[in-house]
Amino acid sequence: MKATDLFNSPNAPYTQYNSSVPNHRDHEAPADIFNALRYKTLPSILTEKNIGDPRWR
Repeated sequence: MKATDLFNSPNAPYTQYNSSVPNHRDHEAPADIFNALRYKTLPSILTEKNIGDPRWR
C-alpha cells in the first residue's frame, strides 16, 4: 500500500527535489501536519488490519 493511498496528504508541499541544488523547503512539513497524516476513511482502508501503530489509530 502506498502512502498516498493511506494518508490524506503524505507528501511535502515542495516536491521538486534536486540533490545537486539544496533548497531550504526540501524537508518542509505540510501546514496542517496532523490532518495531512490522518488515515483516509475509505472502505478499502478501514477493512485493512494492523495498519500503523495502534496508539495512532
